[in-house]
Amino acid sequence: MVPEQGPAIPGGYILKARKTLSSNIMDKPPLWAKLWDWMLLKASHRDHGGLRRGQFVTTLDEARRAMSWRVGYRTESPTLEQVRNAVEGLAREGMVATARARGGTLVTVCNYAFYQDPKNYEGRNGKGCEARAKAGPGPGHEQESREPSPQDLMLPLADGPDQRIPAGRVAEWQEKYRFLDVSAELHGLAAWFRDPGERGGAAKRWPASRWFFALVAWLGKKNRAAVAQAGPGADPGDPDGGRAAAKRRERTDKMLAELRSKRPCPPPDYVRQAFGRPAAEKPETDPARVEAERTRQVAELRRAWGLPPEGRGEDASSGRRG
Repeated sequence: MVPEQGPAIPGGYILKARKTLSSNIMDKPPLWAKLWDWMLLKASHRDHGGLRRGQFVTTLDEARRAMSWRVGYRTESPTLEQVRNAVEGLAREGMVATARARGGTLVTVCNYAFYQDPKNYEGRNGKGCEARAKAGPGPGHEQESREPSPQDLMLPLADGPDQRIPAGRVAEWQEKYRFLDVSAELHGLAAWFRDPGERGGAAKRWPASRWFFALVAWLGKKNRAAVAQAGPGADPGDPDGGRAAAKRRERTDKMLAELRSKRPCPPPDYVRQAFGRPAAEKPETDPARVEAERTRQVAELRRAWGLPPEGRGEDASSGRRG
């Protein structure tokens, strides 16, 4: 007898692996786990509207409101700094990736397609997935179904064969970590892992069970260091600032050319009055006025030196002689 089916549950569903119980998120604050579940539920289950499967756009304020809880009639919420630290922590763990987007932040849940596929869970097909689980997380399984390419990168692991990283995956990381040359960084990392010397990294290879998360965290750390070195306002495609400097010179030359092509406008009246030179006075040519000015200057000089006026001094001296 077939049991009677009730109404369908609206809103769809997600799959969540029980291996989460043994993951690092169980050792983190409760905010991390709640934020992680919220991101899984918010992520798009298919490609649409410019978003790929496992992506969604949000803001810190929206995430903060979603992380609130009720205490009686009062609503409690974490601070924006707490939410930001939780998001950055999930990114360091390789669980999500964030990037700036119009209207907020683009969040990508790593390996969303793999973990949301029921075929990848043990016991689903009767054969189990233990052999595939040893090969690593989702991207590794996707790569096994593809044909190898000469552009693919082989990353040595601590246990098992080298892990193949397709060129398409490298291109995706290059779009995300725009301050790095991802291909050069990965080739340098692979060469370091193959070096058995004292300065080599053969003893520090990542295990097959967590190589993907460790690699994403490593790229994120190096990209943050490159961003800090480039300074605020730097262009991801121009970390050394050469392209920006060339653009500034081009804008300056264009502005100077426009200024040179225009006729100079006369200064306003108040500028001429404040900074204009007074016009030179014309020399006096009237003999009477010239003589009067000379007499005035002589009188001022005699008065300054304590001498009597010009006429009185001559009269007094002539009277004494008589």
